[in-house]
Amino acid sequence: MKPSRRANELGGIKYDGEKPDYSLVPFEAMDEVVKVLTYGAAKYDRFNWTKVEPRRYQAAAMRHISSYMQGEKIDPESGINHLAHAVCSLLFLTDFDLKELKKGVYKTSEIDYNSISIPSDTD
Repeated sequence: MKPSRRANELGGIKYDGEKPDYSLVPFEAMDEVVKVLTYGAAKYDRFNWTKVEPRRYQAAAMRHISSYMQGEKIDPESGINHLAHAVCSLLFLTDFDLKELKKGVYKTSEIDYNSISIPSDTD
């Protein structure tokens, strides 16, 4: 694979086109997610989430999304946005999946990415 080359306005070149672009992260929203992580660390323990079964985070994500969809933007217990709570649960689930992938529990080839369709604006 040929490395992707990106030139800047000064003519400088850095071969980082294939690397993750963290400038795409909405850091103000990420700050809310970190607030949830900090809240959870104080309430439970710093990496307590690694000791909880994934289905609990599936349920938690859906509860927070449901509350948000019903018009409640802020979690009354923590005072933090429900979607930030849902994102935390989804991050935990993603981490669990990545660890399973590394252990060989499943393979990416088992996921049929061709069957995933993205709806168009006309749908």
